[in-house]
Amino acid sequence: MDASFQYFLADHDVITVNGRWVHEDETFNASFPLGLSTNRSDSMDELRGQVSSYWSDKIGLTVAPFDIAGSADSLLYSRAASASARTQCDLAASADQITTTALAAFSRSSMTSE
Repeated sequence: MDASFQYFLADHDVITVNGRWVHEDETFNASFPLGLSTNRSDSMDELRGQVSSYWSDKIGLTVAPFDIAGSADSLLYSRAASASARTQCDLAASADQITTTALAAFSRSSMTSE
């Protein structure tokens, strides 16, 4: 589920709010009997929010907190330090944050160069 809201203020100021919640359930009917997973089923929840504010079409600030929680499974997530879906997603989330930061920097530079 996701939602977005954008509000335009005077002098070309903009406030944007985005939110997303994802819930996943997985069942390991083949993996569990073979000993490839500790649990017969696992779940994961991801919650993300983002608030952006742009001043006079020149400078922007974005805050984007997130949380990922999931079932622990020492066999299925054996390469992860804490053996959970959360640890597996932390690297992807970090890469996503770097991409967001790079896009924000690009947007700021493209707006100021005109």
